[in-house]
Amino acid sequence: MSFRRDLFATPLWIATLAALSCAASTQAQTSTQSAEPTTNESKDKATVVSIDKSAETKTVQNVEAITVTGTKRKQAQQEATQSVSVLTERDTIGLQNGFEVFLRVPNVVYETNQFLPTVRGLDGNGVAAGGGGAVSGASPRMSSYVDGVARTYGASPDGQGSFWDMAQVEIYRGAQSTLFGQNAIAGVIVQTTKNPVFKDEYAAQVGARNERATYNAAFMVNKALGDRFAVRFTAEAADGKTPLDYQRVSRTGLTTDDLDELGRLKFHRYRLKALYTPTDQLSLKFAFEEEQRRQPYPPDNSAISDRREVTDNFSTFNSKNRISTITANYEISSAWTFDAVLSQQKAKTQFGPPRVGQPDRSEYLDFTFASDEIAFEPKLVYKTSNGRTSAVVGLYTKSRSRGDLGAPGSIFVLNADDEARSRSVYADATIQVSPAWDVLLAGRYQNDQQKRDFSAFGGALAFGFDERNRIFLPKLGTTFHAGPNASFSAVAYKGYNASGGGVSFISFTPYLFKKETSDTVEIVSRTQWLDRKLTVNANMFHTRLKDTQTSGVGPAGPDDSIYLNIEKALTQGLEIDLAYQPTKQHRLNFALGLLRSKIVRFGSVANDVINGNQLPLAPSITANFGGSFDVSSVLKVGGDVSFVGKRFSDFENLPENRVASATVANLHAQYRVGDFTITGFVNNVFDRLVQRSRIAGSEGFAGSAYVNEPRTMGVNVKLEF
Repeated sequence: MSFRRDLFATPLWIATLAALSCAASTQAQTSTQSAEPTTNESKDKATVVSIDKSAETKTVQNVEAITVTGTKRKQAQQEATQSVSVLTERDTIGLQNGFEVFLRVPNVVYETNQFLPTVRGLDGNGVAAGGGGAVSGASPRMSSYVDGVARTYGASPDGQGSFWDMAQVEIYRGAQSTLFGQNAIAGVIVQTTKNPVFKDEYAAQVGARNERATYNAAFMVNKALGDRFAVRFTAEAADGKTPLDYQRVSRTGLTTDDLDELGRLKFHRYRLKALYTPTDQLSLKFAFEEEQRRQPYPPDNSAISDRREVTDNFSTFNSKNRISTITANYEISSAWTFDAVLSQQKAKTQFGPPRVGQPDRSEYLDFTFASDEIAFEPKLVYKTSNGRTSAVVGLYTKSRSRGDLGAPGSIFVLNADDEARSRSVYADATIQVSPAWDVLLAGRYQNDQQKRDFSAFGGALAFGFDERNRIFLPKLGTTFHAGPNASFSAVAYKGYNASGGGVSFISFTPYLFKKETSDTVEIVSRTQWLDRKLTVNANMFHTRLKDTQTSGVGPAGPDDSIYLNIEKALTQGLEIDLAYQPTKQHRLNFALGLLRSKIVRFGSVANDVINGNQLPLAPSITANFGGSFDVSSVLKVGGDVSFVGKRFSDFENLPENRVASATVANLHAQYRVGDFTITGFVNNVFDRLVQRSRIAGSEGFAGSAYVNEPRTMGVNVKLEF
């Protein structure tokens, strides 16, 4: 039976489609009897993590309606066409960093606290991660945006810190290239921090958790300086150690105390925002942020036989990023708005030997990635006040310079200079053509260029390229509104990521790899039940991947690992998000992801052995069930259970590298006393060992695995006044 027919013939798919059909009929009947018409909830699914009660939300019959911004204009989550699911502030309690949000999202899995997740079977890092990114200078398949600025990726993503003073986080699944251009073929993460408000606010928090004695502290000061000017300053810091025991490692020039210091985690971030509103129609915002991080690399890679034992391949990771942003918003009329964001960021990422003791540099990587980029995005937004028609038209330009250095005397000596430019124009519109039908039209013309000069080991390895990509990225669709609480959409869209190049370490031959693209057809359902206390959103997708970039066997033989393109691969899946809020005090959430993937044709004789295999880190099922309950006016309790099915860690689908399914439970409670809020949490309640990926041992190699953290208990005390 073919891949396509096999997937859609399963009883679960048939039952799902039947349920959606019933939903349409029921909602249509309900709408004719409704005495209170409401703004239509439609189209698409967004994974939004709303962290703050002050985010733009409203309560309609006990259901919290969340506004998303990753659509390039403010839209209700039920009206957005992008693919997502919704989490609220309570769902982030106990999460220790931004990576753990991915556990709440269907068809999204992450391998390590150092890289972007895999979304619908497509690795968000692509060929940009680690040492490969040092050679190719490639960009990832997924971008992380903070306050409208795409954060840098110097072989590891930036901007995935804690949730302190975060207003909202949106995680979009599937290609978002029409609105975001390259680096969005797998999806995007859109984070929005809290803006200054015109009143005085203060907050502070301290916390600790048991696992290797980690401590954190943060504070916020918001000051109104008149009726038109306000500033907001936040700062946070964390200090602790990874669960891995570095004292078991034997390295030249390091004492026992030095080895203990290797597992140290340090993080700090501060942010200053100033808001000026000279008129009721115009607002200007200036923001400056600095983030610094130090930790072992990787922080969660252990020996297969012992979750505490460090693998021998490690270094120290240090990063520093500074971002300056100016944002302007002008309300031309009740329907038209002009927005513009101008940003500059300077980032430096280093993978190097420990900064303690007297290490032998020849035992470590010593990479430094330094980048400087300027981006500008003006856009014009149109939104009718009494209809469903809306549109956005924008320009985007970015220039980036990057220098990569592998220090002399280290394992990998290199020098590279990289210049990249991106220019694009885009438009996205939802047009109401009748009381029941909308038409979705969008497109983006993308023009990207990357010029790179690379040499290593004194010029023994050298190459250069000047790659240009010009591509049109369309998106077409339609939405049928079966009633005020039910809508169904069909959308087709294209994704893209840029081409690049590298050099063979065996034959010393330079090579190029092509751009990668995707074509997706998606069926979307949005329904609400029980006086809109129950929301059931579903997305069903079929994606054809063309020229997917990956590492493979080059022409010089089995040891020749280079970047190649997989000619054709397929992914198909279903995502369901359910939210039930019978009262304002109780909420239940359920998310389910089903996925099938297949490498149809690699297109290389040396690599065709993987034809027919699954994509790595693409489990057939992911699920999350959670809830929060207000026991009283001062006590709240909640928790969640996550499940990730079996998946392979490699393209070869080797049985020894298959990861077992896993279930992890978390609990939390909040107690409020006056201006103080005390939060306690227990993550991984049953202390389950979860291998996110693994490489089995072989001759001379004991094997390694990326693992989750052991049971972790912690408490945070927050003061607000």
